[in-house]
Amino acid sequence: MYFRMRIAAFCAAVTIVSVGAGSAPAVADPAPAPPAAAPGATLSRPVAAPAGKQLCAAVTAHPRKFIRAGETQAGCAVAATTAAAAAVAPVSCQDQTTGTWHYRRTSVCLAGYQRSLQTVDAAGKVTGTATIEISTDMPFQTERLTWTENWYLTLTAATGRLTTMGLTWSVACGTGCAARSTPAGAQQVTVGATVSGTTTYTANPAGRSEWTQTYSLAATNPSGDTLPVQSYPGYYPFRCDRVIGPNPGCVVPAVTMSLAMSKSGAERSVQAAWLLQRDFPDNWGAGAKLHRQMDSTLAQANYDAVCNDGTFVKSGTSDTCVLFPPASTYETARLLGLSAGDCVDATARQSRGTGQWYLDYAAGTVDFTERCLRAHAPDTEAAEFQRQLNGFYQGQRILDNDAFGLVFSG
Repeated sequence: MYFRMRIAAFCAAVTIVSVGAGSAPAVADPAPAPPAAAPGATLSRPVAAPAGKQLCAAVTAHPRKFIRAGETQAGCAVAATTAAAAAVAPVSCQDQTTGTWHYRRTSVCLAGYQRSLQTVDAAGKVTGTATIEISTDMPFQTERLTWTENWYLTLTAATGRLTTMGLTWSVACGTGCAARSTPAGAQQVTVGATVSGTTTYTANPAGRSEWTQTYSLAATNPSGDTLPVQSYPGYYPFRCDRVIGPNPGCVVPAVTMSLAMSKSGAERSVQAAWLLQRDFPDNWGAGAKLHRQMDSTLAQANYDAVCNDGTFVKSGTSDTCVLFPPASTYETARLLGLSAGDCVDATARQSRGTGQWYLDYAAGTVDFTERCLRAHAPDTEAAEFQRQLNGFYQGQRILDNDAFGLVFSG
C-alpha cells in the first residue's frame, strides 16, 4: 500500500517527502511558514471633516453676509486642522495615530481629533480663534444592548473672543438607538482645560440592525457670538443583534476576526484543516476568508452530502468525519457544487520517531487542486473542533455571511 505524506508542523520549517515501499525519501521544497497573527484585528480610518457653508475662508472674504442681525461678529469653522502630536485625553488609542478612528471588533476609539473655530468682524478681521481637541473611547458590550462611551474635550489653544468657551457634546445614532450624553448642558473651558462626560447608548435591534453614530459639538462664548456646530459621523457602522447566543449584543462587523484554533483536544481535526489551508489553492481561512452560514438545516444537509453519503469508511467505532471548510460556512463543499469524491479523504497521524504530525491518504487520490477535506478523527476530537468553532461564532457574534479567518496554534 502506498501513501503520500505531507508533514504538518506549526512552529518549524518542514520537509515534504513521498514514501513508497522499498524507496528512499525524496527531498522536496521546504513547507511554507506557519500562519502569522490574525490580520484585520484593527481598522483605522481618518475622520471625515465636517462640511458646511460657514467655513472661515468664505466668511473672511464676505463677512457681512454671515453676521446675524444684532451681532457684530460671524463665527466660522476652519476647513482643515493639524492633528495634535499626542492625544491629551486618557483614551485607549492615545498612542496611535491622532485624528483617526481606530476600530476593533468590540470597540471604537478616536484620539486627538482637532476642530478650529474663529470669530470675524465686519471688516474681515479675525477677532478670536479656538482649537478644540476631541477624544472618544467606546467599548461595546457583546452580551448587552446598553454600553457607555467616554468623551473628552480640550481647549488646546485660543485667542481673543474665544479664550473662554462653553462646550456641549451630543450624539445621535438613528431610529432604534438612543444616545444620552451626561452632562447634557454646556461645560466651561479655558485654554488647557479638559471637560469630559459619558454617552450611554441603548439599542433595540429588530433581529439584527446597524447604526452609525453622529457626533456634534456646540460652542458658545461670553460675547454670545453665533458659532457653527461641528458635526461628523463615525466611519464604520456598529451592529447589534438578538440572533446569536443566549444574550443580545453589539460588534463592529467590518472588522474581520480570525479564530486561533488550538489543536489541544482536537489534534487530528486541526492538523488536517491546517494542511488543507497551507498546501491547497484556496488557503481557506487565510488566503481566502470563510463566511458564516447560520441555517442549521442547511448546515446538516451540507455535512450529510459529504460525510453521510455512504462513501465515508470508518476506521473504527469512534471514527468521525470532520468536514473542512465546515458545513456552517458558505465555502463548504456542497455549496461550491462539490461532492465527497471531490474532497481529500485523509487521516492525520503522528510519527513515532519524530513526534511530528503528517496527513496520509491513499496514493493517487490527491492532486493538490482539491478544495475540500473530509478528515478521519475520533468523535471526541471532532466535537472539540466544533466546540471551538461554535464558541468563536458566539463570542465574536459572527452572523450569516460574516467573513472570518482561521489560524492554528499548539
